[in-house]
Amino acid sequence: MDSSGKTVDGFRFLPPSLGAWIRRFHIPEEEFKGDIPWTPMAVPLNRTTLALVTTAGISLNSDPPFDMEREKREPTWGDRSFRMIPRGTGAGDVSVNHLHINTGYIRRDGS
Repeated sequence: MDSSGKTVDGFRFLPPSLGAWIRRFHIPEEEFKGDIPWTPMAVPLNRTTLALVTTAGISLNSDPPFDMEREKREPTWGDRSFRMIPRGTGAGDVSVNHLHINTGYIRRDGS
């Protein structure tokens, strides 16, 4: 939890066995201390070029989906390919393919 009272729980939607494996081998025991990094924008958004990189499995409806079948068989593997989402794309133009997060929240945010 940071000074604003926000908590980020990266394990919330993981299967319990995968979460336990990651915690055991990859995550230090100590809790993150400090503020979540945040930098206010120096110029208005309409004068800014930005890129968003996400691991949420978002793709255009016309793109091939991410390979979730292999990840179901091999839980520590993840499809490392990427999809470009062009400017002007609407929420109805994208799909969300992810095994370890509740994609309903993403779909709800887009509506």
